[in-house]
Amino acid sequence: MTQQPVKRRRRWLRYFFVFLLVVALLPSVVGLTRALWLCRVWGNVDEIESAIPDETMRSLTSQIEEYVRPESQTYLTIPEWYIVYSADEYGAFIQNHSSSDFPYFKAVGQYWQSYYEVCEQVRGRYPHNGNAQFVLGFIGVSFTAENMLKGLYEFTIGRVFDWFAAEPTEEEQFAADVAVEFGAFLH
Repeated sequence: MTQQPVKRRRRWLRYFFVFLLVVALLPSVVGLTRALWLCRVWGNVDEIESAIPDETMRSLTSQIEEYVRPESQTYLTIPEWYIVYSADEYGAFIQNHSSSDFPYFKAVGQYWQSYYEVCEQVRGRYPHNGNAQFVLGFIGVSFTAENMLKGLYEFTIGRVFDWFAAEPTEEEQFAADVAVEFGAFLH
C-alpha cells in the first residue's frame, strides 16, 4: 500500500520537471528557429559574394592600422549588449522592487526582437558571420531558459512569499547586491 503514493509522487515530480523543461526550452526553440529563418544563418553564396564591401570601403579600412573587425560585427554585438544591460537593469530594479515584479518574459522578447532587427540590417548587406550568429543563438537560448525559469518561479512561488513578507529579507538584499555586482562584472 505504501508503494502506490510513492510511485504517484515520483510520477508527479517527473511530470513537473518535464513541464519546467518545456517552459524553459520551448521559447528558446521558437526564438532560435525564428532567428534561423530571419537571419538565414545557413547563408547563400550569392548573397555573401554580393555583400563584400566595394573597393572604396576596402581602401578606407586598409588605412586604419590593425583594422580587422567586420562592420557587420558592430551590428551583431547589439543583442550581446542587450544581455549585459538586462543584467544591469535587473540589479537596479531589485534594489527597490520585488524580484517578482521584474518583467522576465518581456526581457526574453526584447532580446530576440533585437536579434531579429539586427539580422534584417546585416542580411544581404554584409558577408555571413557564422561565428557571431552561433554565439547569439547560444546565448539567446541560455538567456531565454534562465529568464523563463526565473519568471515562472517569481510569478508563482515568489509572488506567494511576497504576499507574506513585510519587508525584504537579508537574502533578498544579498541577491540584489550580487545582481548589481554581476551587471558591473559583465562590463
